[in-house]
Amino acid sequence: MGIYQVNQDFNNIRWGTAMPVPLMVGSEIIQIRARGTFSAVVVDPQIFEKNVPEADNANRWAANQVLTAFIDIIGESASAAADAAQLLAKTGEIGDKLKDKIETNLLTAGLKITLVILETIEKI
Repeated sequence: MGIYQVNQDFNNIRWGTAMPVPLMVGSEIIQIRARGTFSAVVVDPQIFEKNVPEADNANRWAANQVLTAFIDIIGESASAAADAAQLLAKTGEIGDKLKDKIETNLLTAGLKITLVILETIEKI
């Protein structure tokens, strides 16, 4: 028997940028921080165990996957924004893109996302 089970919950896992993320927005370089929470459930324990063989690392591994997806999305969004205010005004849209991206990424790793919240994006 593996260390993970079908329908095993990972609830209210916090994620966030440990360091400010530099972005080129319009003609200026800004730094942002972001944070949020998410929840997931194991749908394929065998695949999930291949990705995260130690149960103590599951929350950290999943949070890192969310953070990586966020950085990809914020980079794409920054290149399309005219200025920092326009970028920060798209928090809801960025949160939706984040949910879509991590749903796909984590499902291939044996997890189904049940909730994603992008609490804040702030300019430093």
